[in-house]
Amino acid sequence: MFTQPLAGARAIRVVACVVASVVVLFTSAAYAQGERHQHGASTLEISLEKNTLAIRWESPLNDLIGFEHAPRSAKEKAAAQNLLSLLDDPSSAFKPNSEAMCRMVAKSITAPNLSDIQTKHTGDASTHDHDHAVHSDLDYSVTYHCSSPDALSQLDIRALTTWPAIKDIDASLVGPGGQASQEANQGAKTIDLKTIAVAR
Repeated sequence: MFTQPLAGARAIRVVACVVASVVVLFTSAAYAQGERHQHGASTLEISLEKNTLAIRWESPLNDLIGFEHAPRSAKEKAAAQNLLSLLDDPSSAFKPNSEAMCRMVAKSITAPNLSDIQTKHTGDASTHDHDHAVHSDLDYSVTYHCSSPDALSQLDIRALTTWPAIKDIDASLVGPGGQASQEANQGAKTIDLKTIAVAR
């Protein structure tokens, strides 16, 4: 097949369309990223499979320590250290009802701009670059083994009390009972787990 080269005006129109498409693509991506990072708002992903309850919490660092850059002053470093100390115990953030007899078996914290503080706190070597992003989040994951998963009824969202700058938490849930979406806020600090704990 023989294809003729595009003539001047037509070629310019094609290039302009391509450039416009790329601009729209990157603008949409930037907008989506901005939508995910909203001060005062956090997200929870909750999944239940057999005896394993897994929770992932993502929150802007600003809501937890009042800033999002790498700690610089002694006061900022102390705030970051206090945050990590609180998260050593997941019950500072959330707690399943006691009847389900859940015990933590694993947890992880990802906060690139706090990597230097994390290294001192845990003794693990840091592999993250930091202070490169305008916005920075905490990504906190906890896995529980629940001896009586059918007894799961609610998750107390203690993060709303521990860190009052958090106003809303959107939760996505999945388990034997199906999928659900819920919201916790300063006026309703629990997530109902009954709908996903028992298959309908």
